[in-house]
Amino acid sequence: MIKCKIDVGEEENKVIKEISLDCLGNKTKRLIIRICLLLIAVIIVLQMIFDPPMNGGSIDFMAFIFVALDILLAIFARKIHELIFYIRSSKADPSEKQGVREYMFFEDGIQIISPWVKGMNQWNMFYFWGNYKNYIYIIHRSNHVLLVDLRKLSVNEINDLTNLLNRHLSFCPN
Repeated sequence: MIKCKIDVGEEENKVIKEISLDCLGNKTKRLIIRICLLLIAVIIVLQMIFDPPMNGGSIDFMAFIFVALDILLAIFARKIHELIFYIRSSKADPSEKQGVREYMFFEDGIQIISPWVKGMNQWNMFYFWGNYKNYIYIIHRSNHVLLVDLRKLSVNEINDLTNLLNRHLSFCPN
């Protein structure tokens, strides 16, 4: 059994935000969206150049607005993602975003003790785990992020924890 406790505050909430924005495949998804948006913009520009409208240019103006909007969306994709994250997290109960959480890692699963929940979660309730800065994160099926502060664990506990996680969950490279 490996036992750890974390007091979730501002720093931990920033780490959860960064994990949500930069890990879990979200960087790749944003890159694909950016490429698609820019590809659409290029196609529209090429169509405007090689197939001019017959009705006096009103379609050119709309196409120009659409291309500009496309490029702005591609440039500010991360900011838009941050805004979506902020809106979703502002709807959450404030007590869920702060407070002391205690995790106990067993061969059967993870026992979670916090102000609003106490229970044993089997390993199949989690998707995967990964490393981010001084933390190990574990993604629950409800998309909640469990954080383990590596600075509060000994080297042996870190090794035992990573071995346990590797046996039961997939590793998520950033």
